[in-house]
Amino acid sequence: MKDMEARGLITSTSERVGTKSEKRTYEITADGRKAIREWPEAPPTYPPNRDGERLRLVFGDRGNLAALRTHFETHRQHCQERRDSLPRLLHEVSSRRHPRIERRVANAPDEAHRELVIALREMAYRGDLRRAENEISWAEDSLRWLDAFEIRHRLAPHSSGAEE
Repeated sequence: MKDMEARGLITSTSERVGTKSEKRTYEITADGRKAIREWPEAPPTYPPNRDGERLRLVFGDRGNLAALRTHFETHRQHCQERRDSLPRLLHEVSSRRHPRIERRVANAPDEAHRELVIALREMAYRGDLRRAENEISWAEDSLRWLDAFEIRHRLAPHSSGAEE
């Protein structure tokens, strides 16, 4: 937020709430509105790969197999929960029951833009759903590999294995 404010995209005001708390309220500027209009037209940018989930694996060979198993199981569970929540969101968008998106639809200048508001959000949620399904499949493949690894090396299931 501070960066956006420094770039003139938003302004903020601060007010005291109680004796110690402060509430900051933000407002978008004309430059901020312009940036929002232009942002979707810019080519996608990708941050450096700092995916904590994957980085833990890179250094996992110094850990233990039980911790790796927990890692894959936790990741699978997280992605299953995400996958299971997305159809509801997708349905809210498709059936025009999502209040925030409906405000966007109401502010669209014409029918083509109203359709675009809905369609792009449906695409985004479908992409999230596919990503979650892919991550679940990847975690399950990894767990199967770990099972086979323990068998190949005659390790007790869920052992510490590669601990240093």
